[in-house]
Amino acid sequence: MFFWVSKPFVAMMMNKIRNLIRSQKAIINRRIVVDAWPVNLQMELTNRCNTQCIMCWRSFLDSSNQEMSLDLINKARQGFPFLYQLQPYLSGESLTYSAFSDFLDSINKDVRIFLTTNLQTLKDSHVKALKKKRGVINVSLDAASQEMYAKIRKGSFLRVRENIFRIKKETRFDIWLNMVIFKLNMKEVVDFLDFAGFVGAKTVVLYGLKFPEKEGLPEQNPDVCPLDREDALRLREIIRRKTYPFRILEFNNKITITPRFYNFYTLRRKIRPGNLDEIVQHGFRRIIGDKLLCDKPWKQLTIKCNGEVRVCCEQRKSVGDLNSESLSEIWNGGILRGIRQDIVSQRIPAGCEKCHFLRSAQNWVA
Repeated sequence: MFFWVSKPFVAMMMNKIRNLIRSQKAIINRRIVVDAWPVNLQMELTNRCNTQCIMCWRSFLDSSNQEMSLDLINKARQGFPFLYQLQPYLSGESLTYSAFSDFLDSINKDVRIFLTTNLQTLKDSHVKALKKKRGVINVSLDAASQEMYAKIRKGSFLRVRENIFRIKKETRFDIWLNMVIFKLNMKEVVDFLDFAGFVGAKTVVLYGLKFPEKEGLPEQNPDVCPLDREDALRLREIIRRKTYPFRILEFNNKITITPRFYNFYTLRRKIRPGNLDEIVQHGFRRIIGDKLLCDKPWKQLTIKCNGEVRVCCEQRKSVGDLNSESLSEIWNGGILRGIRQDIVSQRIPAGCEKCHFLRSAQNWVA
């Protein structure tokens, strides 16, 4: 069978492949100045959210409803030709972004989309735009029943379930489900895993509850608090009793059931289509003995809707401002070079002290 492929498409793909190879070489060789563009870009299209989850930091802190301006999006496009993956979300619900469908249509179809969403506000226009793309829809669910879902997210569990089946039927996206575990919903973890099997999820992500270290937060609800060590160990034992038809990832700061991080060996073995997505998405962030490993500053940037740029969603320190700098200036600017140098020198960079991925890697339990 013969497939005709245009020369511009071949040239574009070769540029992406060359950029990805340069990126991986920079990671392995720990170069401070990276001669490749970011292969993963996270963009906060809006910080608006249609829910008020009881365990979310947005429930305790004031948050303005902003959208990323067209000017900022156009500045970010400087790196689009080299992207392997785009994550159009951060603190808000991306499906509430007024031009979400148009934004997706403007992205090349070869870019993998990784979207975390509560999937409550899915529209026909969203599905139409998603049909042209590939990637992952990571659904924030946190419950396995309408009663628990209403307590946590104050929405319709049945509507979300219908939207999950619609995504699976009408698009090429894989479904991931994620759950933030705390005292209130801990009893539904097993039912949640069974539900994931029922809807055909490819991956389940279990997070431990965490709150931002801010002064003046109201007193926490006893049910909305992280698991203690006894609960964590009991939950670990319960999950291990059964084999599930999907993988379980645990990235959290209170319980590490079977931590899965990627090390240098991942990059040195033969790259296959199945594990390339994971290398770009998760990379490797861990501490082996006293050795710190993190590849994010070599391959990723996160752009907030106000133009502030960080390395990733865990970092607390800004590395630049897209309002006054270009993407290329930020990528190899002084702040990011300093972060890379800190990691090469085995120092935790400023702003990364609270990273719960590093805490999970140390099997850190409160």
